[in-house]
Amino acid sequence: MSNQNRKVSEFGGFCFSCASNCKDTLKRTALILLGPALILLAFTALPFSPAQNAAIGTAAWMVAWWSTQVLPIGVTSLLPLILFPAFGVVDIGDTAVNYAHPVIFLFLGGFVLGLAIEKWDIHKRLALNILRVSGERPTQVIAGFMAATAFLSMWISNTAAAVMMLPIGISVIGLLEGQFSDKGLKNRFAVSLLLGLAFAANIGGTATIIGTPPNLVLAGVLSDEIGYEIGFGQWIMFALPFAAVLFLVVLFVNTRILFRVPTFTMYGMRHMVTERLKTMGNMSAGEKRVAVVFGSTALLWVARAPLAELPGLDFLSDPLIGMAGAVTMFVVTDPRKKPLMTWKDMKRMPWDILLLFGGGLSIAAGPRSSWPFRSPSARVVHLCCPSPPRPTPWSFRRATSA
Repeated sequence: MSNQNRKVSEFGGFCFSCASNCKDTLKRTALILLGPALILLAFTALPFSPAQNAAIGTAAWMVAWWSTQVLPIGVTSLLPLILFPAFGVVDIGDTAVNYAHPVIFLFLGGFVLGLAIEKWDIHKRLALNILRVSGERPTQVIAGFMAATAFLSMWISNTAAAVMMLPIGISVIGLLEGQFSDKGLKNRFAVSLLLGLAFAANIGGTATIIGTPPNLVLAGVLSDEIGYEIGFGQWIMFALPFAAVLFLVVLFVNTRILFRVPTFTMYGMRHMVTERLKTMGNMSAGEKRVAVVFGSTALLWVARAPLAELPGLDFLSDPLIGMAGAVTMFVVTDPRKKPLMTWKDMKRMPWDILLLFGGGLSIAAGPRSSWPFRSPSARVVHLCCPSPPRPTPWSFRRATSA
């Protein structure tokens, strides 16, 4: 290439890069300005009071930035701390309290327990043991993967559960590639397995109150609006049967209707799982201690309601139990006298999700006396449960069936 052509090429490349950067900058600027534009639109177009318009506009601003992710989710979630006091919606003290809501600490405790399980590879051991007993037929393998993913998703985030199981699923697909007589059967099995993981992660997240963020948001709104507390055990009694039925329906549709997965025996599946378990070896003392702390916390969550009826235990709450389990992970040591969890392990903590809770609860609270925020939801809730009783394991079921 001649020097002249090289200069033209370099110049052209520079111009193309510059144009691309300018386009990205303009797009980002437009998305950032969309938020303030929405709050101005709320002030000019809505017939409510200035505080109500500001609250609605703030919610629209946050949704716009959340959906486009022009700024990090956690940063956008801090907007109520700025906008609510500035526009006279509520003062900063009443706004900030939503970022320290009890359900946030419940989820924080759940996150710490999930991080401990990941650190000590208990999730892999659990998943492999479930697969070992699930069978060697394609439908059984898919059912085993879905069951393992759903169980993990009951205690950690849906995304984390799916990400944990995805490499194992891909390994199984590659290992069993030669078991299928044609490419079409293999593709049906692979797609059904991978979609099953995604479905199961969402289904499992509905079974416990800490399984997915919307569950805790609902619990927080009910607690703030009508003083109705949903405990961990109450949620499981209500949601676990629903999740189990939904799991079976999705499994049937996924393997029998959508993809018609074959039912022959795949030799080598059980051997692969057994070899991976042998590689992991027996459970270490550290793993056992993590399992004991986690199991004790989960048991206390389930049994909290009847325990709280005992004299001297009325202080028990799900956030308290979750935080106690989280702190215990830092107190208990492994045989090498190192804590089961260290602060370095907290680098993987999804702090942005906790801030997201705070921002969402702030928007849900808003100006409590305003019609746009309180009346529609509160009327529906009060219609279902006009006078909330003291929470018992059966009270939530009565409230939802009334």
